[in-house]
Amino acid sequence: MHNKLLSPIGFSSEYTILNNISYLSLLTIAFVFPFGISLLPYLLWLSGLAWLLEGKLILKTKNTFTNKIFLYYFVLFLVFYLLHLLSVFNSTNSKEAWFDIQVKLALVVFPFIIFTSNDLIKKKTNNILIALLAGTIIAVIICFLNSLFQSFHLSDGHMVFRVHPGNQDWNNYFLADYFSIFHHPSYFAMFISLSIAIVFYLGFSKRDIVNLQRWQFILLLIFLSVALFLVSSRAGLIIWAMIIIYFFINDLARRYTFNEKILSFLPFVLLAGVLLFILINGKRFRVVADEISAIEKDSQKGECTGSSEIRVVMWGRALEIIKDNPLLGTGTGDVKDKLQKNAEIEGYSIVKNRNFNVHNQYLETWMGIGVFGFVLLLLLLFIPLFFRSRHYLLPYLIIILSTSFLFESMLNRLAGVMFFSFFLSLLIFGHQQEEVE
Repeated sequence: MHNKLLSPIGFSSEYTILNNISYLSLLTIAFVFPFGISLLPYLLWLSGLAWLLEGKLILKTKNTFTNKIFLYYFVLFLVFYLLHLLSVFNSTNSKEAWFDIQVKLALVVFPFIIFTSNDLIKKKTNNILIALLAGTIIAVIICFLNSLFQSFHLSDGHMVFRVHPGNQDWNNYFLADYFSIFHHPSYFAMFISLSIAIVFYLGFSKRDIVNLQRWQFILLLIFLSVALFLVSSRAGLIIWAMIIIYFFINDLARRYTFNEKILSFLPFVLLAGVLLFILINGKRFRVVADEISAIEKDSQKGECTGSSEIRVVMWGRALEIIKDNPLLGTGTGDVKDKLQKNAEIEGYSIVKNRNFNVHNQYLETWMGIGVFGFVLLLLLLFIPLFFRSRHYLLPYLIIILSTSFLFESMLNRLAGVMFFSFFLSLLIFGHQQEEVE
């Protein structure tokens, strides 16, 4: 049992070196996701190069796309990307539009490589997911150690532990951007959330993959849940609640006796109570509450300062612009320019002086490439829910993505584009393997 997890991660003698390189490149991509994006483009091209060198390109493509699900989803990704490409010619700011095209190239590359990949990758899909979990755990530990290191200071020859940076008592080395050193908190929250779902998968659905006891999986869940709270992403906390509820309804309620359900779910109830108490009594919650209560008053003066206020303002400006260009959109290159111009007309000084995006992927997509792009995004996200056979983790991934898209324009950054296309393609690719197993 000791080698059950370790041996499949390395090279497999049943496959060629290039097959193994393709697999290991995807495994490495999943592992390094939580550590930032600097290596990801190189690993993407490495996996593409290995795919090309494997040969039999036409045969691989033909055999793969006889599967209607793979063909359908690749076409969705391809058309979604082509709409962004066409929007370049609808954009005044062509430089910004071409940059957006480069960022979104992974929307086509990842699905094509994964859907047409060799059987080794299909057999080892679970190991790729475990690689993300391992990378996330290590990244979180590094974040903890960094916050701990930053909190120690020398004062008058004495070592002092202080969690607040300088005189900023409202900030904390163990919260938000100070804690999340590899990614923006919203993106790091996505990786942690999917890792939590993977622990559910390994601990309660596929118990034979990793040789851990139930209590060890629960400790992992608590560790990752605390990390998600420290990241201080509002979307992340909402996602956490949603995936816990979904897990309880979908998994525990069907598989276990009443006593087992209570024993398994009790740690999450207690943890939720503790986090909710801290949240309600903490500065973060009061700041958000004050921002929400101030939105209507500040909007009348054309002022907004808090992130919640700014989001509401941006959503309102985006809806106004969409009304003028509902069919084709403004062009991806002009989204920020149009937002700033509209905000300037309405008198929102903080918006016009900073390069904000919409902070909502649904509105950003509709505003940039029109209603057809918006519909395609919805299809990409929600069609898997209707698959007759699907990977255990697909509903969790959809919860994570669809909720994150409400609060951030996730596909404006390479980390968001690669996370979206990589894991959605991987879990769709792996759904037939689930059926076989």
